[in-house]
Amino acid sequence: MNNNPLTPSIDSTEITTNFMEKSSTTHLQSLDDFLDQTLIKFNDPVCFNSVPDSAEIPPPLVQAMQGLIEIIAHLRSPNGAWPPHFPQTPENLIPYVTEEVSEVLASVKTHCISGSDILPHSPHPKDSKIQPPVILFLNTLIPQLLWNLAQTSYSFMRLLTGINAEILLPNQDWTSGKLRLVASLIIETENIQTSIDLATSFSPPPLINSEAYLQSNDCSFCQHPVESQSFLQQIINHLQDNFNQINFLTHPIKAQLLYPKSQWQPSQINIEIGLEFIPDPKTSEVSPFNYYLEPDHIEEDLFPNTPIQDVEYSILASVSQASLLTTQIRLTDPDIIQPYIHSQIQHYWSPWLKQKKNLQQVNQQPSPNLNPSPEPLSTLDSPTESLYLIELIQIADELVDVIYSPKSPSSLIHLQPEIPLIELSLRLLWQMVKSSYNVMQMLSGIKAKVLQPGLVWQTGTLRLLAVLNAEFLSDAWEVDIASSQPLKFDLHPIVPESIIQSDGSEWCRFPQSLEILKMQIINLLETIPELKSWVKGVKVDWGNSNQDLELSINWQSGFAQLSLDFEWIPDQTNFPESDHLSSL
Repeated sequence: MNNNPLTPSIDSTEITTNFMEKSSTTHLQSLDDFLDQTLIKFNDPVCFNSVPDSAEIPPPLVQAMQGLIEIIAHLRSPNGAWPPHFPQTPENLIPYVTEEVSEVLASVKTHCISGSDILPHSPHPKDSKIQPPVILFLNTLIPQLLWNLAQTSYSFMRLLTGINAEILLPNQDWTSGKLRLVASLIIETENIQTSIDLATSFSPPPLINSEAYLQSNDCSFCQHPVESQSFLQQIINHLQDNFNQINFLTHPIKAQLLYPKSQWQPSQINIEIGLEFIPDPKTSEVSPFNYYLEPDHIEEDLFPNTPIQDVEYSILASVSQASLLTTQIRLTDPDIIQPYIHSQIQHYWSPWLKQKKNLQQVNQQPSPNLNPSPEPLSTLDSPTESLYLIELIQIADELVDVIYSPKSPSSLIHLQPEIPLIELSLRLLWQMVKSSYNVMQMLSGIKAKVLQPGLVWQTGTLRLLAVLNAEFLSDAWEVDIASSQPLKFDLHPIVPESIIQSDGSEWCRFPQSLEILKMQIINLLETIPELKSWVKGVKVDWGNSNQDLELSINWQSGFAQLSLDFEWIPDQTNFPESDHLSSL
């Protein structure tokens, strides 16, 4: 049994559970039984299933920062005529970007002087807490907690599902492999103490010790080597800032547990985090719905045939099917460039703005010893203002690396971001995952009953199939973004006119038309700026920037679209009434 929305089902017989009992009074035989049959009741108001109000940088600040980013990108491009032996440090850049960086700082000052928040929240936050008492099955609580963690940031979703990384242990060399953040739900009663890995619904794996050093290019938390304990503290700080519905990390939550043949028992639950590392010298991209998946193990028949009209000019003629996701996508459509750039600015600039805002609030508080407080942003002294200008240039310079491909002169010249296909797939997935818990449920599959026209009721698993498909002059491909792999052959389509019902999903707790369900999801995704244009379809360029390839490959212009469909995987047996109906 596995209710994890971010990893595939694992046969429970392969897992040794760590279900510890303090007495023999329980009649539960395994961790599976414990999760499936145990109820938890919260006496205080709780909320698991809503997106918290996200902090947004006001548009004038974003536009000012984008102007600074663009001038730095120009200076770093071949057209910038930057002296080759002159380091591009913030101190050296400032004479060339004085006007732009001063405009950024002026915008920050303006918002501080006006008294408005630099990072305002929704003006009318919804009271999304569920009033007590809240009673849930544990196997329902776990995926809801996982979603609340995963939707806090793109980097955090990647960590929960596994990233390529390197680790340095005492008296050892750097080792490559897979790094995964393990978030465990700890449950304690008078009779039971157990821990459950939220990402697998099994007992947590062995964790690395606090003396290890980590580094990964796939995570903003550890771009540079960092001690594991310091790394985990960054994670805790991130969650305390973003995961504000229930503070499971710092304070155990009081609740009550009830399982078969027992009485309600007082309990406390909390979340503990640690790091799992799986050594693997052949690092590869990690599928977010299957963090242990190795592309080397994927059979070629899982990949669709690609219509290659002219092998000599085809990109796929020079790369293996398994290497498709290492190719590059260049964003050429303004409708997708702007939301992408704005989202990166929001993510990378917010911590600096939040820090300055907090300092501003502290400085404006009355001093108990009547000593004058440091001056607010509106009256910065020259050394402090110079420091802020340098910091802003440094942030903008880092954003040039994030938004554009520094190794690609054309990206800097045309100011068109170039993204690895695997990165694009993962970002689209995260935007879908964070949009709604119900969407994440659908992406991973829900247990349901389906009535297709002309057939009898069937039980099985219904999965939302989100596919990024693209067509070019001589190539075409389809990528399942939930698995970050090219689309498989052996899909089980379902008739659009089918009726779906599932006790595990709010969207189809009552019989629902599959067509209406699909439109409901599309309408939701079209409210998200980063997804709206992809759902409608956009123009992109596609190429391979790998310099080791024998063939010199040019960019191909084409059309890409994020399409939605459903996959139906019926159970081996149907309802008893199905046989009766089929005999009528």
